[in-house]
Amino acid sequence: MAAKASSSSSSPSSTGGFFGPIHGPSQSGRMAALMLAPGPRALAMLKEADDHESTAMVRMICGGRFCEVLEASTIFKRLRDACRESVEAECLASEVSKCKEKCPREELLCVSVASLLLFMQQNFTGPPLDAKTEAKIVPPTSQKDALDELVLAGEDIGYNIKSAFLLVLARAILRNGCEESKNEGCDSEEKGDNSVVGVKVQPPLNFCWHLWTSRMCVIHQKLFNVNVPQLQRPSLQGYQRCVELISGLETSKLHPGFEELAVGILLECVQCYLIYFKTKDAHRILERAISLSKFHLSETGMLGKRTKFQVDSKVQLVINCKSDEKRLSYEQSTVWPFWSARLGTITPSNDMRKGDAKDKAGDKSESNDNDGNCQFSGVFPEIAPLDSEYLLEHIKLDAKAEKEKEKLIDGRVSLLDRAIMILKAISIRKQTMGGDVIAREQCLALLYTAIHKSPSIASGGRSWGVFSSLLYHRAMWEAIDSEMSTRSLVQLENHYRHLQHEVKSVSLSACFRLSDAFISCIQPSFKIALSLADGYKKMNMLQSALDEFTKLQCWPEMIRCSILLGRKGAAEEMLLSQIKSIEEKSSKTTTQGSRSEKRRMRELARMYCFLGICKNDPEYFLKSWLASGKSYPKAKRLLGQYYLDRREWKECIIHYRDALEINPIHLESWYNQGIAAMECKDYDVAKVAFSRVVTLDSEKGEAWNNLAAVHLHVKNYKEALGALEYAVKHKRKKLESVGKLLDHCSQP
Repeated sequence: MAAKASSSSSSPSSTGGFFGPIHGPSQSGRMAALMLAPGPRALAMLKEADDHESTAMVRMICGGRFCEVLEASTIFKRLRDACRESVEAECLASEVSKCKEKCPREELLCVSVASLLLFMQQNFTGPPLDAKTEAKIVPPTSQKDALDELVLAGEDIGYNIKSAFLLVLARAILRNGCEESKNEGCDSEEKGDNSVVGVKVQPPLNFCWHLWTSRMCVIHQKLFNVNVPQLQRPSLQGYQRCVELISGLETSKLHPGFEELAVGILLECVQCYLIYFKTKDAHRILERAISLSKFHLSETGMLGKRTKFQVDSKVQLVINCKSDEKRLSYEQSTVWPFWSARLGTITPSNDMRKGDAKDKAGDKSESNDNDGNCQFSGVFPEIAPLDSEYLLEHIKLDAKAEKEKEKLIDGRVSLLDRAIMILKAISIRKQTMGGDVIAREQCLALLYTAIHKSPSIASGGRSWGVFSSLLYHRAMWEAIDSEMSTRSLVQLENHYRHLQHEVKSVSLSACFRLSDAFISCIQPSFKIALSLADGYKKMNMLQSALDEFTKLQCWPEMIRCSILLGRKGAAEEMLLSQIKSIEEKSSKTTTQGSRSEKRRMRELARMYCFLGICKNDPEYFLKSWLASGKSYPKAKRLLGQYYLDRREWKECIIHYRDALEINPIHLESWYNQGIAAMECKDYDVAKVAFSRVVTLDSEKGEAWNNLAAVHLHVKNYKEALGALEYAVKHKRKKLESVGKLLDHCSQP
């Protein structure tokens, strides 16, 4: 549907509603800056801002000075003081409601944004705060209570989470304010602005509130290893509201800063949809983002060599990519100069400063930028070289192909478009679940190109979030290849070591690392540590793996490594000692049902689960379930898996049913329950189970195939044929059973 034209082009407030060519003293400008925060793009939005009381606070957030925002806020001090004894969601929500009556909503939003970004600095990007500074911001006694509040659907939260209070606080404020914003807004037909006709237009503050609430939910979700229902709905709904507004924009009328914001929000939405297996919607929105960004991205084949001993040239996959000149020009004038002038204060490395001097002198050679490790020493994770006796570091194209490539492929890629390439690769991988060799080559080609193709000004042309994410995802996908697994491990070591580095300016480093964090698919630091430890285990470096897992207190992997090292008895003794200690503390507790007692019982349930894994004894899984007060779904999933392996189908169904009552979006549980139900010919249960699987992940071909088989058994031939069409579409490689089912379905 065509968007309505603006009624006036002279007034900033009437040119396109929120996403118009606004760049000056307005709430829209402040809120746009807050949504872009932190970094130079956000600061550019505030360049001509007025002296509104919220502008100073927004400017501090845009500059990465999150601690200063919180220390200066009376609202934050009041909420922190309310949590000095204990952190309880209901109490915090009540305090937030009282604060809303006495202070501007903008200030509340700024406090929540600063809290969330500081939490991300602590747990995702670094550099972490020193102990003294952290103690000023976070109540010292709040950590355990805050971690309890972050646990949802009974699922285990990540390891070594720091400053959990900050996320609890951001969650309390954003959820409270988002409820108030839901019904506000006016129809676009009434406003006459540049948004979609019939869609409610959110005032800038409400729009900003919805976006940050969705961001908070995605960050919270990344702390879990499984999806949880309490975060799925609000994050998807929030991003959907944003997409509905953006989908009707007239891109020709957008200011470059607002255009980057619109594309960035679409990319955030893609990431959220991929987390929850909404791959079709993710692909549709990603294509919209590519169109809005005016990014040219295609694939071609050129003759060249991939291995050191290759004689004849073969067709090699080459990515053709070019960013819009307008976008590159905007970045060159806004982003690159900002960081070029400040990289020297992030790290004291002389090598890096020498590299910057080269850039300023006009050194634009791609080889120096590809190498990158001297001029960016300490600023980015070091790029690990490919130390292979067989493969070349880069594809070597034939002379003729190289000349053709220079003519056809510009290679200049903006920061935003590199994020598009990451999401494109993840989308392809999600659609194929990593099992397609061609798709894997596509993914790696996209990542290699994004890593090694830089804009002409190198010193500011790399984004920490995008570049680190590229290296991380490349490492994860190379880990399964024997020729590349060594580089994968070295890259993870470099990344993990980089996060521990001390820096000269913490706030500026935080601003630099977080400036593109929401669009770049970054992972929490504990997941990088887990990936590193897992890499050690795969390389049979078991003691190193055990040491890393022990630092993280990752008990399941500690147990597996101990067994592989022949120390199963020691692992059992350690777990039994932990269980005994918890039981002794519980026996001395006089206040049953207190928060500390519930925490101990949850920890006891976890220890019983791990002991059950160690002994492979279902009795301990059952003890775990009872100790948790029947609220720990992992215990029931382990019981379900135990009986599934032993082909005791009815027992398996019962245990998965209990687990799914607590976490109803755990895809693997539905799938396994469906398998067990099919085996014992309980087709009603099987139909429900596989239907839920394809609802959660519409591209899971095995589930479509099994759903077709269920319909066939109950003689629903029409439904069976429909399910088979999806099975063929999403699982082309395993079509033996599909052919047999098609024969049955075609019978009269």
